[in-house]
Amino acid sequence: MQLFHHLAFKAFPLILAGFISVDGLTASNLEFVNVALVDNPAVADIKISPDGKYMGLLVPVDGRNVLSIIETESRKSVNLLKFESNRQIGEFHWANEERLLMRLDYFESWYAAPVSAGEWFSVNIDGKNKENVFGFRSFAGSSSKIKTHEAGGARASGQIVDLLRDDRKHILMSATPFDPGGDRRSQLYRINIYNSRSKLLETSPVENATFATDQSGEVRFVAGTTADLLNKVFYRSDEEEPWQLFSESEISEGAIQPLAFADASSLYVSDSSASDLAGIYLYDLETRQKTLIHQDSNSDPTNFWYSQASGELYAVEYETTLPKYVFVGDGPQVARLKSLLSAFPGQQVRVVSQTNDESAAVVLIYSDRNPGDYYLYDAQTNQLQFLTTAMPKVDPNGLMPMTPLEFKSRDGHVMVGYLTLPALAEGDPLPPLVVNPHGGPIGVRDRWGYNSEVQLLAQEGFAVLQINFRGSGGYGKKWMEAGFKTWGSHIQFDIIDATAEVLRQNFADPERVCIYGASFGGYSALMAPILEPDMFRCAVGFVGVYDLPMLYERGDVADRASGISFLEKVIGRDEEQLRAFSPAYRADELNLPVLIIHGEQDPRAPVEHAEAMIESLENAGKPYEKLMFEEEGHGLYDTEARADMYRRLVAFLRENLTNK
Repeated sequence: MQLFHHLAFKAFPLILAGFISVDGLTASNLEFVNVALVDNPAVADIKISPDGKYMGLLVPVDGRNVLSIIETESRKSVNLLKFESNRQIGEFHWANEERLLMRLDYFESWYAAPVSAGEWFSVNIDGKNKENVFGFRSFAGSSSKIKTHEAGGARASGQIVDLLRDDRKHILMSATPFDPGGDRRSQLYRINIYNSRSKLLETSPVENATFATDQSGEVRFVAGTTADLLNKVFYRSDEEEPWQLFSESEISEGAIQPLAFADASSLYVSDSSASDLAGIYLYDLETRQKTLIHQDSNSDPTNFWYSQASGELYAVEYETTLPKYVFVGDGPQVARLKSLLSAFPGQQVRVVSQTNDESAAVVLIYSDRNPGDYYLYDAQTNQLQFLTTAMPKVDPNGLMPMTPLEFKSRDGHVMVGYLTLPALAEGDPLPPLVVNPHGGPIGVRDRWGYNSEVQLLAQEGFAVLQINFRGSGGYGKKWMEAGFKTWGSHIQFDIIDATAEVLRQNFADPERVCIYGASFGGYSALMAPILEPDMFRCAVGFVGVYDLPMLYERGDVADRASGISFLEKVIGRDEEQLRAFSPAYRADELNLPVLIIHGEQDPRAPVEHAEAMIESLENAGKPYEKLMFEEEGHGLYDTEARADMYRRLVAFLRENLTNK
């Protein structure tokens, strides 16, 4: 479970920048920075219609996402769908060959990022017959309609469960109540996408639930997490049967995750309940016996590939360092995926959408040096047609490779990281190093692929180090659990040890090292220099948490009973240790330049964390700089605000890492 993970790179732009409060910023140190590298994608999503005749492109126009419908063969524009005023399309799906589903997002005057209440609309390709099919503002109508619109006005957020490909008129939608402290059991509705009539099918037997269907669209599994962090999975053989408890486990015990039905009586599952690393098993629902299909020796599965036509699992992806694949069976989907991977060596493939018969698909090709190219794939001819690039202002030829490395911690554990070096000519001095710990920390990890801020820093001449320290996800239960209650000790030691190894191998100049991170990474940026004061020349905390006792009092994690349970699990209740692990209580030990960056509307790491850190620095007589964004939250949504932030970050790093 991730706790603090910044959201700086959402795919939806906003034109109006919020008011920015800056201390320590001068025009002289704001030289050119290629902020196009951290801009929003020009295309947020592309989906092909079930019959392949049309494609929908979700694109930002004047600061709002709109949906462009084009003919697949001719590429001619058919229609432009959008919400008016302060609203935009946050997500969309093809419900059938003529009708689309669109999630409504809206903007508040005081907050830069769009907000979603899980409201959904349906509309024809030509823009006619628009219906508010789900949301708290959906109209219940007359008493006769109320009986057939049971989801009308529900104060809950809607999530699509199944588009029911064999039923043109209906979808399945789950509704999770808004109230974080109330009944969190989700309800399941069948909704008519043409007239918005809905029927309540059932209420989940567990809180915070996700429903899963079989090939026929029948709900067979439901999984959720209780307030005391028990992962529960329920199963039934058909909709007439009562739910039966399928598995139950605590967060550190692993879990069984249903993946896809192989047939009516067996399914593929990811299971880590009896081993450190999750394995892929074929589970017989009648005998309750499981057969191991594959288990990696170093990492958990990171991605699963399913057939659009049958829903069957046909490939599993792992990423210890670089992505690798294990294929399930030898069907046509396997052959197509292998063909796509061979066509783009050294890059990754994602099937973004497919026709119902899998004859055509939109695929995204990306890598560490490619932010993404969209192609139209013809499965019958095995041919590709280029559609568009996700970030046309980014030149892949100017980007640097992300190289995986392994490090050994001081207590003997092997951990994985990534090092991105700037362009260097023979005879150049060793580059300065920016250590960039990730957010979370629990269950989150850094991975290989295009990372916009890493590439920006590399273009500015900095080497960038990312580390999957203990607590990170993807490397088994033990490695993740090793991060519990060690935020200010062993996690920081891992960051320090990995940095020391990079310096020992002469990848970077040991006299020019700074640490910068966001969210939990912001916490680490100020905690690591306290523990290893001679290693770092400067520190930058972005939307960080700096006062661990405050986590129990402020922020959206503390708003939920499950959030409090999670905090007790991962940081504990020992007040003395929490203070010892909090930079805000140890500011007198920070003997280096510090830059604090924060959004004043941050719901996850409230601005009070930054204020407490700044007050402690002032009381200790320590110099610092700050950059505050009035309308931003846990990350920077507005493109201009983000550009300002990276210009200031680079200027600060240049000032403190320049050879003098």
